[in-house]
Amino acid sequence: MNFIKTMAAVASVAVLLSASMAANAAIKIRITDGVNGVVDIVDNGANDFSGAPGIVSYTAQNTTFFMTQYDGWEIVFTSGSSNFDPLDMHFAASVTSVGPRANVLQVMLTQDQALPLGGPNAGVGPLTFASGNSSGSGAGIGTWNAYVDDAGGAFATTTHLFGGGYGATSASATVPLTGPYSATIVTTFDFRNVGADNNQASFDLELKVPEPAGLALVGVALLGAAVATRRRKV
Repeated sequence: MNFIKTMAAVASVAVLLSASMAANAAIKIRITDGVNGVVDIVDNGANDFSGAPGIVSYTAQNTTFFMTQYDGWEIVFTSGSSNFDPLDMHFAASVTSVGPRANVLQVMLTQDQALPLGGPNAGVGPLTFASGNSSGSGAGIGTWNAYVDDAGGAFATTTHLFGGGYGATSASATVPLTGPYSATIVTTFDFRNVGADNNQASFDLELKVPEPAGLALVGVALLGAAVATRRRKV
C-alpha cells in the first residue's frame, strides 16, 4: 500500500509540474516589415481576437490600421495554436497586396517554455521535430522556416530545423536540447517584384514533436506500474 501511495504521489507531482510549466508557457504572433515597427499579438492580450486560451489570432478587422501603418499590406488573417508538451504548433497566415510593396513582411508564431522529452529535468538529449501537415500557396512570393532555441527565447531563430514555400512540405530534424526551449515558425511574404494585380500568398503550417512525451503521461504510467506490482504481490 505504501508503494502505491508513493507512486500516486509521483504521478501527482508530474501532473503539477506539467501544469506549472503550462502557466509559464506563452504563445505569440509577431508581424513586422523591418521598417514600420512591430505588432505583437499575445494570447489573451492586446490585438488577440480569438478569445480562447492557447489560440492567438489577428484578422481582417485590423485591415485599415495595418494597411495605413505597413505600406499597404493587408493581413487577411493569421492564427496560431500550440500544445507545448509535447509540442504541436499550428500556424495559418494569409497576406494580400494590390501591386508591389517596398518591404518584405514577416509573420511569426512562437511558443516558449516547451518541454523536451522527459520533462524539465531531462538533461541533454536529442529531440526530433516534424513538419506535419504543412503547405503554402503563392509561388515565388512566400516562404517559411521553423526554428528552435535551447535558451527559450521568444521569436529566437538560433537553430534552423527546416522550411518550405509553395506546395506541401514533409521534413524532420533532430537537435539536442538541455531544458525548456522555444519554437518559432517564420513566414515571409515578398511582394517587391509582383505586378499591379491583387497578389496573395498563404500558409497552413504545423511544427510538432511526434513522440507522446508529456510528464502527465509519465506519471500515469508510473501509477499503472505501481498498481500492477501491488496486484502481483497480493
